[in-house]
Amino acid sequence: MALSGYRIMWMLVMFDLPVRSRAERAAATGFRNFLLDLGFERSQYSVYLRFCRGKEQVEAYARRIERSVPEYGSVNLLSF
Repeated sequence: MALSGYRIMWMLVMFDLPVRSRAERAAATGFRNFLLDLGFERSQYSVYLRFCRGKEQVEAYARRIERSVPEYGSVNLLSF
């Protein structure tokens, strides 16, 4: 599939996860590593972004991320 300026998108994941206990820290670290394994790059400590080839790819990543969100905290996805 050829890239088109009308189809390319960026996906931004912003999160605020609790890190008070050892289990919460492990869950937050696991989530950050999960994003890195998906090809996201760290922009700030809790802000990651990734280039996507279009809306379909953004939706596929969103589904995977939604299944991996830790039990507590806040995770927001933005695509543009």
